[in-house]
Amino acid sequence: MAVEQRVSRIQPRLVVVEERFSQADAAWPSNAAAQSIQIVQTERSTPAGNAPEFAAPIASMPDGGDAQAQSPNYHEALEMISSAALTMASIEDQSHRIRANAFALTQRVRSERFETDQQISVLQGQLEASHFVAEQLRQQLAQAEERASVAEEWLQRFQEAIASAFAARRTAEMVS
Repeated sequence: MAVEQRVSRIQPRLVVVEERFSQADAAWPSNAAAQSIQIVQTERSTPAGNAPEFAAPIASMPDGGDAQAQSPNYHEALEMISSAALTMASIEDQSHRIRANAFALTQRVRSERFETDQQISVLQGQLEASHFVAEQLRQQLAQAEERASVAEEWLQRFQEAIASAFAARRTAEMVS
């Protein structure tokens, strides 16, 4: 049984926005496009980690000639932060999937244990019934052996009586 959990969380994401200026514009920078970097807040509601993202800017750092904004190291650092945020989000998604799988496995194991306990209970009942039947059969066997023994004694006596009767008759016929 898979369990679907919805998790709503805020995920930061960096976005580089290019703004083009005409050459006649007084604010035209030395490179072909002015860049501003926005930190975008992304809210995700994920049943299985694959939901659409909705972005809303929370802060903006325009490129107003700041030396740090022009630095390649600054851009690399922002890219690394963005990559780290995405990595953390994917780790969190994986963690949620693992937890959901663990919960489903736990539920399945509990269900199987319940069924197994019921089967054990039924088998124990059948075992007790088998022991009762076996005891009854032992008693019947003992009674049958006792009757067979008594019958054998009677047959032995009848055989002896018949043999003595035939022997007496033979002796009477031989004497006569």
